[in-house]
Amino acid sequence: MIKNNKVSLSSLVKSAVYESPRVKAVIGAIAEEFEFDKKLLGKLKTSLNPVSVIYLNVGNALIYAKKWQIVPER
Repeated sequence: MIKNNKVSLSSLVKSAVYESPRVKAVIGAIAEEFEFDKKLLGKLKTSLNPVSVIYLNVGNALIYAKKWQIVPER
């Protein structure tokens, strides 16, 4: 995943499928900002429960937060 002190976004997205919903959502929202591969993002997105809500106070910093079910904590 890390090579020559650089992180591979592709590796992060592929690995995120096996992580918690919070990690999936954040990685997905970040990758979408970089216009990452739609096919891989679709796989990651479908691994999230569509009715789940991710409460996290980074929503304002991520353009696609709402699309990835991220909302500010109450």
